[in-house]
Amino acid sequence: MANPDLGQRDRVVDAVRAGALVVVVAGHWLMAAIGTESTGDGAYRLQISNMLELRPWTQWLTWVLQVMPLFFIVGGFANAVSWQRTQHEGGRWADWIATRLLRAEGAGPTLVVSPLLALMRNQVAAARKAAHAGHGDKEAYNYFLAVVFPHNQMQILPYNRVLKDLNGLSPAQLREKLASVFTFQHPGVATPARKHTLGFYLEGEWHGLHFLPPYTAVADPIERLDVTLLQKQVLAPIFDIHDPRTSERINFVGGIRGTAELEKLVNRGEYACAFSLFPTSIEDLMTIADAGGIMPPKSTWFEPKLRDAMFCHMI
Repeated sequence: MANPDLGQRDRVVDAVRAGALVVVVAGHWLMAAIGTESTGDGAYRLQISNMLELRPWTQWLTWVLQVMPLFFIVGGFANAVSWQRTQHEGGRWADWIATRLLRAEGAGPTLVVSPLLALMRNQVAAARKAAHAGHGDKEAYNYFLAVVFPHNQMQILPYNRVLKDLNGLSPAQLREKLASVFTFQHPGVATPARKHTLGFYLEGEWHGLHFLPPYTAVADPIERLDVTLLQKQVLAPIFDIHDPRTSERINFVGGIRGTAELEKLVNRGEYACAFSLFPTSIEDLMTIADAGGIMPPKSTWFEPKLRDAMFCHMI
């Protein structure tokens, strides 16, 4: 609060600003889901996940708790009051700007940031221009930060799918359509044991689905991925989901949450059915990368996951 004299302040505005700040801090704090997971050798490691991903129903809260507009409204109101006070005291616009930039508390408003960013950008551009005079391959701007793992130390978990509805089909009709793409195994297992095999959860039961040979006998490494086959042979023609990135009728569940999460989502009635996939192999990923291809959306869940960070490098 800039002015300690509460008698000259609008307490409602102060309360809105403080409340919005509490929502932002609490929201980011509660978004982190911290737990442990087994490493498979009797030990456990810390696992940090995103609550919005673990519990999709919380995503609607981000629409309800949109507090950033309040910060802009309160900031505009505060500046308007400050400008009116400056005018009342006989000040000019230059006096008001100087007061905002050189406040007694120390740091001025973000108006100072823009010229500083422009100066930094110009300095970087000048450094790069000077570097190009004797251009080589050792300059810092020729490189970017990366982390390298041996491929045999990386683990790819599946990215499973849950669907909101059966696209107007009855369970029997859906099974009949799926029979043109898969061979059925009933009862099936929740976790597929090999490539081109899926688990399908419907009406409280798991079914084993095996892609028919004509669909898997393709040379293109992207086209023979299970996620591609599922999208092109099932989700698009049967469920009418042509773009899984934008459709609201499909959601994705990371393999770290297991197939029990799929059962829970369907049994609670939030989704109508679920597909569990065999994870994409590192070899398939490397083959596609070497060929310059692009992986389909939501096709890999990597472990271990890197932590976010920011690095500064002097130019």
